[in-house]
Amino acid sequence: MASKNFAAIWFLTLMFAQLVESQDSALRQAARLDAAHKCSEAERFYEQALAQGPPSLALLNNLGNHYVLCGDVEKALAAPGVVAV
Repeated sequence: MASKNFAAIWFLTLMFAQLVESQDSALRQAARLDAAHKCSEAERFYEQALAQGPPSLALLNNLGNHYVLCGDVEKALAAPGVVAV
């Protein structure tokens, strides 16, 4: 029983690590494009990262910053994970 639990936990850990790595790759590319003010190109990478599963805090933060940088404050406020105060 313990070996089955270990195998299941190991499998889930590997899957999560792959998901995070994939999201991070898209996030890094999007950040590079944001720095170059290539908003429409960057947005595709943010959408790709969001489609890969539950978003990381870094992804949500960068997405909000992306919208502000690109002049779309309304989208920044409506982005996933935003809490208006």
